[in-house]
Amino acid sequence: MSARFPSIEILHGDNFLRTKQKFSGNGLKALVIGAGPSGSLSALLLLNKGLDVTILEKESFPREKPCAGGLTNKAYSLLEEIGLNPPYEKEINSFSFYWRTNLIREFETRYPVYTVKRSDFDYYLLKEARKDGVNLFSHRDWKLSRVGKKFLLRTEDEKEEFDLVIGADGATGNSAKLLGIRDKWRKKDLISTISYEGELDLSNREESIGIYFGYAKFGYSWIFPKQKVYSIGIGAYLPESSDLGISFQDFLAENEINVSASEWVGHPIPLFRIRRFCCENSFLVGDSAGLGNPLTGEGVYQALRSAQILTESDFSCSDYQKKIVSEFSRMYLRMGISYIFHKFFPKVQIKIWAKLLHKYLEGEIG
Repeated sequence: MSARFPSIEILHGDNFLRTKQKFSGNGLKALVIGAGPSGSLSALLLLNKGLDVTILEKESFPREKPCAGGLTNKAYSLLEEIGLNPPYEKEINSFSFYWRTNLIREFETRYPVYTVKRSDFDYYLLKEARKDGVNLFSHRDWKLSRVGKKFLLRTEDEKEEFDLVIGADGATGNSAKLLGIRDKWRKKDLISTISYEGELDLSNREESIGIYFGYAKFGYSWIFPKQKVYSIGIGAYLPESSDLGISFQDFLAENEINVSASEWVGHPIPLFRIRRFCCENSFLVGDSAGLGNPLTGEGVYQALRSAQILTESDFSCSDYQKKIVSEFSRMYLRMGISYIFHKFFPKVQIKIWAKLLHKYLEGEIG
């Protein structure tokens, strides 16, 4: 019988007790690779179904995460419905759309966007999972192999078997390859982003979310207000983003924002396409699966929803695959339409994109 991993606490700032796992009958053991939103929520929901759950995470929490930090109402509502109330910075109902520095359109939404600091948001979800009894193991040097119908996790000193493995280690993780689900991303699968979060003197701006076109080819720049900081950035479809750094410099200069290039953080966002999301007893969720919204770049809602779909599918790969495709395939069609307009009619695209975003935030389209 394999040895139980020792308790290695990587959470900072709170005192946690190692909780003995309580079983509800099935006795299955699940390993979740990654403690971001999709990983922590997957772990919590699997625990609630009676599984013995361990999260494997290489980073210390709380940790910084490059992200605009806009949580849509349906993402926040999803968490509220299962009894979670994550911290947020501001509720914002107003959007402003620009062609470079020229205001093109504004609108108000019935439902707010919640701006969050990902360090706080992700930490909250992980703490909730830990509080309910999810095990947490920190190790950077490990190997995972399939042994019959189970998975064997090895470190230098320990080993343990699991019945299920969930890859939740994000766009740059390697769980998809380890599990034999996907070898690597293609360029056309990704949005390239550059972002910065910190204190800025933008007091002359209204408290709306600003979306800026005209800097990045097939992409946009953004400004998201938070309590004491702003999140700013730029993102573009990777095959069209070779000069993204120059585009971001133009955006900063024209909007009189002073941020050194040494403070920029780059990160890819994998877009939804119909591809494999699982194989026998192994599943990908969130950015590991590549579920980013091609219209907005949003990934948190899809991360949370894919964790729900995983537990709804009762660990059937065929059911999970069908439900993921059914849930998110409409986004793929919108990407094609958006690309055509952005490439050939870029200024027209602003109005179309703003209209679609408004409908999306109001819950009129999925």
